Amino acid sequence: MAGGILAAAMTALTLGVCALSGIGPFHDVSDRRGDGPTRATSEARAVAPSPDVQVLLSAPPRPLQGYEGTWSGSVKQADDNPAYQVVLKLGVIELGKVAGTSEYPGLPCSGSLTVTAASEEELDVTENIVRNNGRCVAVAQLRFRLQANGTLLYLTDAAPGVSRSEGTLNRTG
Repeated sequence: MAGGILAAAMTALTLGVCALSGIGPFHDVSDRRGDGPTRATSEARAVAPSPDVQVLLSAPPRPLQGYEGTWSGSVKQADDNPAYQVVLKLGVIELGKVAGTSEYPGLPCSGSLTVTAASEEELDVTENIVRNNGRCVAVAQLRFRLQANGTLLYLTDAAPGVSRSEGTLNRTG
């Protein structure tokens, strides 16, 4: 089936290029005198792609790779609060979808992580705390950066009720 979809997509692309270029059945043969190029006719009509091609062209981008797994480490806030442990469990990274969970064992709080922006280098998420003893901010914006050494940099910017924090997490699973 994938081969058929690819063939249909290539055919639709070729027909579209031909139509725009005035090549093939999309040109006016009445102007052919052998002494120059043909002229395109205004009667050329667009060819609608088949449903298989439409599905292929509207397919979502593939999920981002590299962030999956369990990450843990220590995060330090910019204020005088002590460092705290973080455990992230990340799965499939897709924009607008929940990609994993966060856990702060020493506080104890935990939440879900929804992807707001993603690239090969950075992942931005909205953290919604679902288990809270009052020591965690209910909603926070987090940024993760994959490092060349295989670690994950954990960052938050200062915001109302949130101190800037930073930490390095190691893949543990």
